[in-house]
Amino acid sequence: MELPEEGTTENATSNDAPSAVRLLTPAEASALLDVSERQVRNYLQRGILGHTTDGKGHYRILEVEVLELREDRRRQRQRAETARQRRTTTLPPKGGRPDRALALAAATDALAGRLGEALATVNTFADRLATAEHHRGAAEARVEALESRVEALELERARRPFWKRWLG
Repeated sequence: MELPEEGTTENATSNDAPSAVRLLTPAEASALLDVSERQVRNYLQRGILGHTTDGKGHYRILEVEVLELREDRRRQRQRAETARQRRTTTLPPKGGRPDRALALAAATDALAGRLGEALATVNTFADRLATAEHHRGAAEARVEALESRVEALELERARRPFWKRWLG
């Protein structure tokens, strides 16, 4: 009988063909996933990949989980590419569907008009904000002037002799 490779165990209780469970290092997993070893360690820390540690504290990852993650990532990329292709619109060929092209042009013009109105509203509010900030600055300057005048009056009153303060 052959001994299993290092890092693998065989399921001897099954009547089917023996299934080997491989434990991978982060470097091996990164090669399978086509990412950096640091990214694999990030996956481990975030719980995206399950892992165990050996006696020395090194990570060991089931090959099955790595392959499942790789397949999930491939499906996600495929879905994203399909969605991107669906979003990409081209005008129909001449004689194809001019009514659709005209409808698209009309919708684009309508959206451009709405965008222009929104931009005008934003500009109005920006002008109002600038005016308000200008008035705020002027008000702050007046407050500072009044505060300094109040301080001067209080200081002048404090310098008066006590008998003038008492008698008025």
